[in-house]
Amino acid sequence: MKKILLITNMYPSEKYPTYGIFVKKTYDWLGEKYDVDIVKMKKHNSKLIKLFTYFFFYFKGIILGVFKKYDCIYAHYISHCAFPVRIIKIFRKDIVVIGNIHGEDVFSSFDKFKNNPSKARMFFKYSDKIIAPSEYYKKKLNAEYDYPMKDIFVSPSGGVDCKVFFPDDKKACCEKLSIPYDTFNIGFVSRIVEGKGWETLLNAVNAIKYKLDKEYKVIIVGYGDQEQSLQEHIKKFSLSDNVLWIRMVDHELLHYYYNAFDVFCFTSESESLGLVGLEAFASGTPTIISNIDGPKTYATKDNCLFYKVNDYNDLGEKILQIMGMDKEEKKCMIKNQLDTARKFSSDKAQQEFISFFNDNIN
Repeated sequence: MKKILLITNMYPSEKYPTYGIFVKKTYDWLGEKYDVDIVKMKKHNSKLIKLFTYFFFYFKGIILGVFKKYDCIYAHYISHCAFPVRIIKIFRKDIVVIGNIHGEDVFSSFDKFKNNPSKARMFFKYSDKIIAPSEYYKKKLNAEYDYPMKDIFVSPSGGVDCKVFFPDDKKACCEKLSIPYDTFNIGFVSRIVEGKGWETLLNAVNAIKYKLDKEYKVIIVGYGDQEQSLQEHIKKFSLSDNVLWIRMVDHELLHYYYNAFDVFCFTSESESLGLVGLEAFASGTPTIISNIDGPKTYATKDNCLFYKVNDYNDLGEKILQIMGMDKEEKKCMIKNQLDTARKFSSDKAQQEFISFFNDNIN
């Protein structure tokens, strides 16, 4: 049996159950076919703990990679795995290196990720193949890093698990979550960090709140380093009675939230793919998506509404449009969403993912 060493600095934990959940999914997939060891880091907020954790993460990765006979190194978040991979390749020139790129990993306009591209270039020197989450990222990787198209495999971040995300009764889901059923529920699921558009959503709701002809709730699911700013915005707009913020939930519970939403707002400024959009699609939740390239892998004018990125007035108008849709129009949108979600199912993604590894390490 072929042996794989998976190296990743993002992995779910009891405290952060959804952080790096796609990485765990790929680990489970590979474990069904190969002998897989994993060197992983979990999320920490303390800079000191993070520093020590990275030291032991790199040390363990290098020791295992050099002294155990693996056929392949599979790395997630390549910019942060470039250093140990570089050292391992000095001693194990024959080992196959496959990297899985993520959003801020290789392309980002935010200052806190400004060093990632140079680290990614180091990784590319030693990699044999790269897995990208979308055709858009494949083309972008080739254009900006001159990485060969033939060596880039597209896999949609584990796909959407249609056994977890599927249409369900709104009333039953609301009762399960102890949230209002008779209100118009505007949903948001993402990290509360720069670039995810939570401010745009709150600005949009503030702009249209007097136009809404029924009671409404904004249900925000997520955590991040802008939580204090989120609370300040809610207070500034006098939305405390209308915003329900759930900091963290188990991934499986998201099924109930998507089905409790009357509209899902996917407001990111940039995305490599945007799996939450597909989860909303699979749940049959009418969806509004930023007019950005990543989600256009699956999003079209037939299965969602687009709004101009960062334009809260446009987003507000689209929320009102969803609210005013007749049953047939909404039914048509949902049917197209479900058809799209099936094309990006986890089962399909798993088969293609394993076939890719079979072709490259056997």
